[in-house]
Amino acid sequence: MADIQANWTTARSAAAEYKRFAAEIDCIRRNAKLFRQGLLALDSVAPDPERVQARLDRETAHEMWLPGGRATAFARAQERMMGTQLDLQEACLLDKLAKFAKAVGRVVLPGQQGLGTGWLIGEGLLLTNHHVLPNAALAQGSYVTMGYERNAEGKPQSGQTFALRPDLFYLTPHETATADETVELDFAVVAVESQSQEGKPLSTYGYVTLDGTTGKVIESENCLVIQHPRGDYKKVTLRDIRLLLVTNQPDADKHIFYESDTLEGSSGGLVIGLGTGEAIGLH
Repeated sequence: MADIQANWTTARSAAAEYKRFAAEIDCIRRNAKLFRQGLLALDSVAPDPERVQARLDRETAHEMWLPGGRATAFARAQERMMGTQLDLQEACLLDKLAKFAKAVGRVVLPGQQGLGTGWLIGEGLLLTNHHVLPNAALAQGSYVTMGYERNAEGKPQSGQTFALRPDLFYLTPHETATADETVELDFAVVAVESQSQEGKPLSTYGYVTLDGTTGKVIESENCLVIQHPRGDYKKVTLRDIRLLLVTNQPDADKHIFYESDTLEGSSGGLVIGLGTGEAIGLH
């Protein structure tokens, strides 16, 4: 009952946070359309000038060789970031996305009483939502299935089963919170067995390197989510997903709001900024 209450509290808090910024999100939606029509400047869409500059710097880093130097690279970056020119990106982005997708697995709770998604963030460490694995006791009997997906020929792959090892490591900000505190960060990190029940090493799947710097995405840019909706084979949401808002006020929770179609079981999915191919959030 306590876990159900914690999940409800998290959901209610997230809904309240969205409602708090609903007007700002609607404004960003409107301004993004005007920007793509050439009627507004980029900083009218993304309100934080430092994040805008960091995003442009990241985008132009590999294009300084263009005729006209930084000015040309800067103009091209704005066009590409907001979709005002042909949406062309480097083909190497596909390799990066494939590598990240490989590190995403299906989290299964004891007795299959619940399903979620998680992704490897280091050697033997899995990141998911706190409401998926709310405590070490539940994580102890859970496992993650890596490679549970269809291959390039469309054939189902049963994947490899790795036991979770909270006895080695389990971390969530909820552990240190007092009874009357509401913790907004909905994540848990847990250790994973180094070898699957079928005998395959976890290192086969690599991991997603977390980047703490800014500039990976700004408001109205496209993003994607890699997930296991309803415990199904690994899926990716590619269309009509835009980042809507990054809350950065001093008293705001560190949430990002984005549009996406997901289902139960998608919790813990990997959110990637499509423009840079970098991890930007935990679904």
